[in-house]
Amino acid sequence: ILLKGMGIDEEMFYCRMGEIPTDQQFKVMLCQALFGNPPALILDEPTNHLDLESIRWLEKFLHSYNGALVVVSHDRHFLNAVTTFIADIDYETLIIYPGNYDQMLVTKTAARERTEEENKSKEKKAAQLKDFVSKFGAGTRASQVQSRLREIEKLQPQELKKSNIQRPYIRFYPPEKSPGQIIFKVEGLSKAYEEKQVFENLTFEVQRGDKIAVIGNNGKGKTTLLKLLANDLEQDMGKIEEGHQIQVGYFPQNHSDCIDKKSQQEAFAWLKEQRQGVYDQDIRSILGKMLFSGDDAFKPISHLSGGETARLILGKLMLCNYNVLILDEPNNHLDLEAVSALGWALKDFKGTVLLASHDRDLIQNSANKLIVFEENSIRFFDGKLDEYLSAYKK
Repeated sequence: ILLKGMGIDEEMFYCRMGEIPTDQQFKVMLCQALFGNPPALILDEPTNHLDLESIRWLEKFLHSYNGALVVVSHDRHFLNAVTTFIADIDYETLIIYPGNYDQMLVTKTAARERTEEENKSKEKKAAQLKDFVSKFGAGTRASQVQSRLREIEKLQPQELKKSNIQRPYIRFYPPEKSPGQIIFKVEGLSKAYEEKQVFENLTFEVQRGDKIAVIGNNGKGKTTLLKLLANDLEQDMGKIEEGHQIQVGYFPQNHSDCIDKKSQQEAFAWLKEQRQGVYDQDIRSILGKMLFSGDDAFKPISHLSGGETARLILGKLMLCNYNVLILDEPNNHLDLEAVSALGWALKDFKGTVLLASHDRDLIQNSANKLIVFEENSIRFFDGKLDEYLSAYKK
C-alpha cells in the first residue's frame, strides 16, 4: 500500500534498490520510515524528489497519522497542510508558534511590529523627559528631575535583534522590443530514449504572455519537453518554430548543464561573462540582490552550495533580460524565502514562462495554464492548478 501510494510501479517491488532510479529509491526510503506505524516521525525535506501526486498522497497519510511528526521542508503548501506548530529559528533563538506556516508568519510579523511600535513610543516619551531634564536640571526642581531620570532608565527600548532570515530580490525585466504573438509553434513533436517513447505527435502553441506550468509524475517527459523548447536537445520527429524576436533564458534541473560545478572560476567572473559590455557595478548589484554580499561574490563556483548555485543562475536570468523563461525545477535547493521571491518575480514578469515544478504554491501563484503529463496522455488545461485539481483530482 505504501509503495503504491508513492507511485512506485509493481514491477519494481522485487528489484534491488540499486536497480531503480534515484527518485524511486528516495520514495522507498520514505516508505521505510512510514512502515509499521511508528510513534514518531522525523522527516527532513520529504517532498524532495516527490512529484505532485506523491506529495498529495503523503499529505493525506500524515493527516491520518496519530504519532508525533517533526518535519523540515521548504514546501510552503506542504507545511500548511501537515503542521500544527512551527519552530522558527530566527533572531539567534528558536520560538515555537501554534498553527501552520502562514499562521506563524502573521503572528511573528504582528509581534515584531508591536515591539517596534512600543520602542517608538518609549523613544518619544524618553525624548520628552530628556527635554524636561535639560530645562530644569540646574534649577529648584531637582526631585522632579531625578524622578524623570529614573523614568528614562525604565524606558530603554527593547533590543531588536537582526533577523538571520534573508530574502533575495528577484525581478526579471524583458527587453523593450516585444516578440510576436506566437512564442513557440510545436507540430508533430516526438521523442524517445532507446525503446522508451516519451511522447509522440505532440502539437501545441505557446502565446506571448503565457505562464505555463508543466506538471506530472516523474519520468513522464517534463524535462525532455523543456529541453526541446530550450534547444538543448534534438527531437526525433516534428518541428518547433520559434517566434519573432524571442530571447530564451533557460534554468536546467541539473545545474551542471549550464555551469561547471568543479570550476575554480569566481561567481563574479562567471556572471560577467554572461552578457557583453556589462559594468562591474551592475554585476555587484545583481549578486547583492542574490545574497552574495562582500567577499561571497568572489567565491569559486566549486565552493558554492546548491542554493547559492541556483541563485547565481537566477542572477544570470535577471542580468540578461530574456523575454522567455524556461525553468526546470528552479525551486530545488532554494529556501522558503527564495521560493516566495521567485514566485512574485514570475507573477510580475511581463514575458512568457514555462515552468516545471512540484511546488504547489509556486505553480498556483505564477502559472495560468498547465501542460499535464497524465498516465497515458498529455492534457492542456487553460486555468490555474487549483482549478485543475478540483476538476480532475477528486
